[in-house]
Amino acid sequence: MKLKELLTKKPLLFLIGYAIFLVVISEWISRGSLISTGIWLVPHIGVVCALIGLFFLILATIYFLTRRMKLTLWVTTIPIVVLSIVNYYKILMNSKPLTVWDFGLIDELMKIQGDMTFTIAGHVVLAVIVVLAALITISKKMWKQKPPKVLWYKRIGQAIGTSIVLVALVGGVYLKPAIFEMIGFDDTPYNQVTFYENNGFMNSLIYGINDKLALTNVEVTPEAQKVIDAQNQFIAELPEPSQRPNIILLLNESFMDVTKIPNIKFNEDPLPTYRALTAETVTGNFVSSQFGGGTSNVEYDVLTGHTSFDLPKGMVPYTQLIHQPIQSLPQLLASYGYQNTSIHSYTGWFWNRESVHKNLGFEQLLDETTFVDPTMVGPYISDQDFMDKIIETFETNKAADPTRPQFIFGISMQNHAPYGGEDKSIGDESPIAITESEGLDAESVEVLEDYAQSTYLSDLALKNLLAYFEAQDEPTIVVQFGDHLPSMGTLLAEAGYLNNPDETVFEQTLSKYTTPVVFWDNYDRLSQSETKDLGYIGGNYLAPTLLEAANLPLSPYFQFLLDTKEEMGMPFFEYSLLPTGEQLQSPATNLRAAYQYLESYFLFGN
Repeated sequence: MKLKELLTKKPLLFLIGYAIFLVVISEWISRGSLISTGIWLVPHIGVVCALIGLFFLILATIYFLTRRMKLTLWVTTIPIVVLSIVNYYKILMNSKPLTVWDFGLIDELMKIQGDMTFTIAGHVVLAVIVVLAALITISKKMWKQKPPKVLWYKRIGQAIGTSIVLVALVGGVYLKPAIFEMIGFDDTPYNQVTFYENNGFMNSLIYGINDKLALTNVEVTPEAQKVIDAQNQFIAELPEPSQRPNIILLLNESFMDVTKIPNIKFNEDPLPTYRALTAETVTGNFVSSQFGGGTSNVEYDVLTGHTSFDLPKGMVPYTQLIHQPIQSLPQLLASYGYQNTSIHSYTGWFWNRESVHKNLGFEQLLDETTFVDPTMVGPYISDQDFMDKIIETFETNKAADPTRPQFIFGISMQNHAPYGGEDKSIGDESPIAITESEGLDAESVEVLEDYAQSTYLSDLALKNLLAYFEAQDEPTIVVQFGDHLPSMGTLLAEAGYLNNPDETVFEQTLSKYTTPVVFWDNYDRLSQSETKDLGYIGGNYLAPTLLEAANLPLSPYFQFLLDTKEEMGMPFFEYSLLPTGEQLQSPATNLRAAYQYLESYFLFGN
């Protein structure tokens, strides 16, 4: 049967074939290869058929309503192709696929893309050419073809009929995990990219609606109610801290120890200050919930004690959840009389920080607009200027009210991608070079040297900050941690740091989500601590650990986290992580359920 005859006499049969075409195109773009798409199609025939049915019903509904085949194909195809392209580049940028939560982040995504560099992928270009060729060919065949005359009520009736079936498919299959699993959908919560690879891009995107609907579907437990009652009592009768040290909490953007990358050597240590601190004070391995991006989710974990591992895939609580004051570390410190200030060497509106930080208990957010003639390292304000801003703010707040201790939360930007394009150095301060680089090409070496140079300058800025507070009379604690590993595409894997074949999947995952954390004070409490190595510490456990280090009273919620760490384990994907870096094989499910309820309770009050 010729194409024109198929289009005019068997339109529904054509639309089934075109739906199959869209499935292949979407997966080809998302996966980067037609071969990998073919490999996925055969063993996942159940979910593939569901997706074909979904695309067909969308096409049929539009066609029945308009009776215009050209319009139907263009209106359906363009969004699917665009979403697939966005998904491909989002995974390439920070190892995270496109999710239903991302549609509320358009402003953030448009802002940050200006600071990133993109390579035009050959398969994307080829796929777009194939799609346009198909659409143009079909449009030419139908150019002079008038739409069939169908009574308006028949058109509407047929469109309603297919839309009802479409809703039934989404509601009865996509939003019913048990049914979807029966046809081969894999609801493994381990990794977003793996999740999308197993189930297909559009299937996974739509399935994410489940997570959104289930976010508050948790039930109170006796253990959770006990904590809530104690928390209410605690607020009603706040304890009086015996000492209130100043607290400087530093989120160092994309910070890692590059000397841990195997098969490369540097002419000198890029992190001499950090290295010295590991021998003198309390340090550990910070376990992030994010990789290559998603800084605000790490902030959320650290400042609230909640964990992004318990949120739906792709959710950004700063933009989607926190619209009212909630319990947090700064809120607790405010109740102890602290002045709370957040400082960010980037724009304040990004990730909705201006609003969220107020709801978390900060009195003010000082963003890049408050820096006067700053020195830039690459496209970002230098960490030295960032540390100087912390000192300036500390002195300003102290002059305004010397009776109140200070909590300053700083978010740097210097170590953020891109690397290798704009040289991340200042003047002649460029000592870091790679002397051995087995298996890496010149471009990769340039990227790693650029990043190492950036962390060297960051390490020097930390040294200067500590020197300032060392000379202060007021007791002060400084904590610095990396929010996530740097976004370098596949370079860290190619360099042997990630996906080590000698490691288990758990060990590989732990390497991918671990950054350094260091605690320091100017009154020798930490240097005299019996436990200098914290081991592995989840982002959600940093606040109670910091409060304990400062000898400040913990709220019942933060105390619950510390008390149950060994029994419940720290949430880490589908694992329960112990401070030793090992898995807890039999975590206490009652405590885990209590924690999940408490997270929901403090977010929504349910």
